[in-house]
Amino acid sequence: MGIYRFIYNETVWILNGRYVAPHWMAIKKWLLPELAYLYPWTEQLPRAMRDGAVQEAAQAVLSAIKKFKQTGEVQRVSYKSRK
Repeated sequence: MGIYRFIYNETVWILNGRYVAPHWMAIKKWLLPELAYLYPWTEQLPRAMRDGAVQEAAQAVLSAIKKFKQTGEVQRVSYKSRK
């Protein structure tokens, strides 16, 4: 769960900074190899779960954008915490 949370939080950090558009397929193509290079221990998590972490983060950001368009209230996507 720690690696999943780390990948999710890294994706949210990138998306909150508005460095890229929240399209998970595009993000995972360059983010996951970059994380594997910088943090080799992230490869211990199966590929499908790494993809799922990126997809979940992108979906959360898209939901926040959709809610902003409907209500006009700013909603930030929070990081997953260690419980």
